[in-house]
Amino acid sequence: MPPELVFDASFGELFVIRVAGNVLGPTIAGTLQYAGVHLHTPLLIVLGHEGCGAVEAAIAEKFHGARHRSRIALLLADIIPALEALDPELPPTELLNAGIDANVRWTLRKITGSPEWRERGKRK
Repeated sequence: MPPELVFDASFGELFVIRVAGNVLGPTIAGTLQYAGVHLHTPLLIVLGHEGCGAVEAAIAEKFHGARHRSRIALLLADIIPALEALDPELPPTELLNAGIDANVRWTLRKITGSPEWRERGKRK
């Protein structure tokens, strides 16, 4: 579902960044910094979703030895650290749901741990 519908917003009212697995690479971090500094975006939300294929692929790589094409592997390298505390013995659906939750929390920790985010907190 488009975020504009979820938040009852018109197109253009939200600054939406979509990336597989909500990973925080350099270009996404730069985009977030731009949104905060130049657009004064007041709120940041990281949304995971049910059945996330990127998290599912990261779980398959971490726990089952799956291998992926080089650029997908780069994407998954940003997700795999989020999965450290997961129990690989969970049923598949529970493992995926736990992985999605852990990945959202991992991304949020990386964002809120950035110098830009800490500086933002000092200005308020």
